[in-house]
Amino acid sequence: RNFDQKSVVGSYLDPLSDKILINSLSLACAAPSVALLPAWLVGLIFARDAILIGGAYRVASQRAEGRGQTVMKDTLFSDAPLAIKASPLSKANTVLQLSLLATALAAQTTALAPYGLCAAVGPLGNLVAVTTFASLLEYGVRP
Repeated sequence: RNFDQKSVVGSYLDPLSDKILINSLSLACAAPSVALLPAWLVGLIFARDAILIGGAYRVASQRAEGRGQTVMKDTLFSDAPLAIKASPLSKANTVLQLSLLATALAAQTTALAPYGLCAAVGPLGNLVAVTTFASLLEYGVRP
């Protein structure tokens, strides 16, 4: 970012790495042995990301088919690669999801327990659920 360098591969790997980080941490936080997050919330996060990835692949494959190319060639090696821009709501959702995960993990440390972070996990989780669902709906109505 300091040198304003951008690549097609990087434009796909950056959001994918965010999804991998959030989903793997969410899954770990919902494990029965720790139960820091409710399973329904983790399921919602997983479902949203799976639907978004599937939808992006569908759009890419339709576009590639129309151009007579493979998805890989059309997506990564095209003069005009497929661009799916993250909305402000989606960016806020990512920040809130990461904040929830950090808060849930920090609430379990004895050094931070006196600060009442456990009480913040529930309301923050509810806010994440709302923004996760809203951002999924938003992508569904975008042209």
